[in-house]
Amino acid sequence: QPAGMPVLQVHALRERPSERPYFYMCSKNPYAAWFHIDPFSGILYMNKTLEWTDFDTKFHLAPEPWGCGRKRVALTFVNATAPSCGQLQLEKLCFPDRDINPHIKENCMPGPLRQLRRFTYAFLCPNYTISYRVKSELVVVAPVDREEKEAYPVIIVCMVQVEKTLHTLFTPLHITVYDEDDNPPYVNGTDTVDVLIEFSRSEVGDPTATLLLLFVFVGTLMTNDSWIKDMFTIQHTFREEKAIFDNVRGTVHEYKLSLSTNVSVEDKRSFQLAYLVNDTTYPGTEGTVMLHFNVTVLPVTIHFSNITYFFVLSRKATAYSQVHMGHIFSISVISPLKPCKKWVVGIVLLCEC
Repeated sequence: QPAGMPVLQVHALRERPSERPYFYMCSKNPYAAWFHIDPFSGILYMNKTLEWTDFDTKFHLAPEPWGCGRKRVALTFVNATAPSCGQLQLEKLCFPDRDINPHIKENCMPGPLRQLRRFTYAFLCPNYTISYRVKSELVVVAPVDREEKEAYPVIIVCMVQVEKTLHTLFTPLHITVYDEDDNPPYVNGTDTVDVLIEFSRSEVGDPTATLLLLFVFVGTLMTNDSWIKDMFTIQHTFREEKAIFDNVRGTVHEYKLSLSTNVSVEDKRSFQLAYLVNDTTYPGTEGTVMLHFNVTVLPVTIHFSNITYFFVLSRKATAYSQVHMGHIFSISVISPLKPCKKWVVGIVLLCEC
């Protein structure tokens, strides 16, 4: 894909008439020089033509409106040759493979919120004319009130002109309206939970404990212990609640401590894992909450009541056959049999260890 090609566009809805978004990149990584962002439009461009050595890599950039929090953007480089125009389905020219439905905050000023054009495919079919019913981006034309309506279903119409043929395609889009950030983070219950990891261990990725918060956005794991960072992760999800604070609707955020990898049966330790939650847009002084996970990891001790076993072997048994002992409640055990002496008496193979 050639240098100078646009990749994506970042939008920032104004909250006050005097605001004007100004974009710049705050990434200090070496690959940041591969891109530049237009300070006024928020369009991210490539500075170089991709080479084979650039592929199979995932990069993180942080375009940032001036005076606001940064927005992280992940770019995945795919090791593949761009298809020809004739190989592309029209849906790929119009719509993303997997669309993330946009959300806006209530009472924002009018302005664009979503770019519909597929920048990364535009250079493949220069002779095609692609247009949308809503021009090329979604635009908020008036402030919206979440108490009046929480979601706006939209049908996006894409028209592709190929020579003398006009193709029309449709896709649904749901725009969600979020609460205005006029409340500090609020703990729904307790900010501390005890976690016990013992014989019945959780599978990798399964949550071991959950804490609930309201009105929060950014979280940081407060530890320098590499073992803890490699072993655990915090899963952040949220859901809408209809009856919070005298029936005023709000968003409940769930922070789940989960295992990132398997825990050794010999591990034994106890520690408190702190997780700092920060509402970066709350204007008050109470915009942070510290969550605590008291984690105890117990070792697993395996005892066999009988250490002597008898097996009947056939004449076709190999010298190093394995006998599967089955699962011992989440633990898989396989015992290899290694003969020390062997001799043949008639047609019987004996083993003495």
